[in-house]
Amino acid sequence: MAEKNAITLLSLQKDYPDVHAAVFKAGQADGRSKERALFAEILKVCGTDYELAFTYYRDGQTPAEVATARLTKAEAENTRLRVAAALQIDPDDETAVKAAYQASDQLKGEYFSWQSLQSAIRRQVLGANRLAITL
Repeated sequence: MAEKNAITLLSLQKDYPDVHAAVFKAGQADGRSKERALFAEILKVCGTDYELAFTYYRDGQTPAEVATARLTKAEAENTRLRVAAALQIDPDDETAVKAAYQASDQLKGEYFSWQSLQSAIRRQVLGANRLAITL
């Protein structure tokens, strides 16, 4: 008996075309809004690397996954730079190490990039924890 009175998508479209169109339009707008917000979050994690942001978005990654991937990449690059720097200076010579850091904009940039990625991950984790606590 309930099946006779059930409204299906086709019956809604046939019997109530205005309602169907309004619901469909609202769903599209909501979907676009959510996708834009997701891309904005991913872009916030990627900074000005728009191509990388698009790649992560296209691949369906969450902002937290993007932050983790960026942190892993930055740590690997940081390790590579340390190894390269170690080959050029004596790591036990504190003065030489400090001078190399001060002279290298790339090392400074990597350090601050790494710090900002750590901060982004902390914000994602704290946000997820707050959400879990409120549920």
